[in-house]
Amino acid sequence: MGAKEILDNVGVLVLAVIGGSGIIQIAPIKINPWSWLIQRVGREAGKELYEKLDSLETKVEDLDERVRSHEDQRDEQEAIGRRRRILRFADECRKNEKHSLEHFNEILDDISAYKTYCEEHPKFKNDKCVISVEFVEKAYKHCVETDDFL
Repeated sequence: MGAKEILDNVGVLVLAVIGGSGIIQIAPIKINPWSWLIQRVGREAGKELYEKLDSLETKVEDLDERVRSHEDQRDEQEAIGRRRRILRFADECRKNEKHSLEHFNEILDDISAYKTYCEEHPKFKNDKCVISVEFVEKAYKHCVETDDFL
């Protein structure tokens, strides 16, 4: 422990020379051993605690990154599934198969979600489904105008 720490932890010793008499008065030194002990132990314990918190924070950030990666993969697989359903439905319409209004509503929900995903993920290949989406939308309009649902 250095001189500065001793002065910080123990207190200040004040020497005062009164007049010219050469009398020395020592001011009372206020020492609180508990606060000194808590400060010393607290620094060491705090250091270890902060190291553990930093380690925990790093682990949480890594876990968060892994979860986001899995969510991104799941969202992409969901978009691919929606595209498959759209393509299959479009093929059925091309074969002049009839569909119920509810089935059209489901596929239109898929189309809407698929378009949103494609807009939010510009790197996702969307050119595989554009014509089928247009075909389904035209088929839906035709069924609405002619009331030609299953």
